[in-house]
Amino acid sequence: MKIIEAQNAVLTNYEVYTHLIESESRFSARHKKEHRRPPKNYQAVTKDVVNYCGTYPNPLSQKPLTYTKDSLSQLLGRLAEFGLAKGEVLMLANLRPTELPGLHVCIEEIAERFNEEQQTQILEAVVDVLGAFPASEEQAEEYGEEEVTDSIENGNAS
Repeated sequence: MKIIEAQNAVLTNYEVYTHLIESESRFSARHKKEHRRPPKNYQAVTKDVVNYCGTYPNPLSQKPLTYTKDSLSQLLGRLAEFGLAKGEVLMLANLRPTELPGLHVCIEEIAERFNEEQQTQILEAVVDVLGAFPASEEQAEEYGEEEVTDSIENGNAS
């Protein structure tokens, strides 16, 4: 196998999560008739990644899920004026910060590049598009933390 283009595109956690759930559903439907099981390593990796994504403090653990296919393009549009790098936008989409310290983790040299008003605008864009995420485990319990293992084994998305 030869790598033709290294890192041609990047994927958010949401895109990986939905791809794994959809591919598991397709695999199950296709091979159910043939009484075949997916390879053990495939099942293990899929189950581990989906469990990781669906466990607090990951933003994908919030129920109902605030991410949609359109939300990522909306976020890119809202953040375009700030000239952020791809990696920074990816971090914002994956971590969904709601406070300035979280934003400082996602954007390099933020204090030198953006004033406080711009930093607040970036936070507002993330919260407006992706929704607010509870900061503590007590708040997370309101959203009903659930074990996603059953949903992936049964082929049901979220």
